[in-house]
Amino acid sequence: MSVESMDDLAGFFDIGEFASLAVYAPPVGEALSIPVVRSTKAGFESAEIVAFHARVSDIPFPQIGGKLSVDGLDWVILDRISKDSGLVWQLRAARLDHYDGIVLIERPEAVDDGYTSDGPPTWLEHSWTWAVVSFGRGDERREAAREGTVLPATFKMPINAETSEITGAFRLRYPVNPLSPASAPVWDIVSVAPFGLNEAMEIVARKREEA
Repeated sequence: MSVESMDDLAGFFDIGEFASLAVYAPPVGEALSIPVVRSTKAGFESAEIVAFHARVSDIPFPQIGGKLSVDGLDWVILDRISKDSGLVWQLRAARLDHYDGIVLIERPEAVDDGYTSDGPPTWLEHSWTWAVVSFGRGDERREAAREGTVLPATFKMPINAETSEITGAFRLRYPVNPLSPASAPVWDIVSVAPFGLNEAMEIVARKREEA
């Protein structure tokens, strides 16, 4: 079912059949079923980027990078905005099949040992996101193999409040199993830049060689 504007959500709170039943699966944690209403407001009618509205009482804090399965299609949550006096989430989402996999973004935190701040940092979870990952052309990969070097990869991920905070001091884990992220390969960031007209964040990173 679709909704033309936020005003139409008056019925959303009283009439269950007004909404579609979605399965929300966070990157880490239990999946749950929630009612959602797909917006048809101008700017959200794209086949690739849509907005869903969900009650805060049903999903208190949806995670960016979480998956919504609605009417047989899978969507990845790109960002969340509180609406209607904090009663409703607006969840902007993109088709999941346009992405290669989920990425864990980690940020450093300096360790104060009382003597020096030059020690290795501890790494904290910053956010999860989905990304399109490219590993270079075939000739580039063959050249890197001959020279024994590690070819950087390019990660294109949605721009939102969390990915916009990424700097070269952060790092990535990919491919990653959300149930055991510490075992995933580490990628050191080489560069961070917006892609297109604020369409995505483009991150070039090099896979850290295992010790």
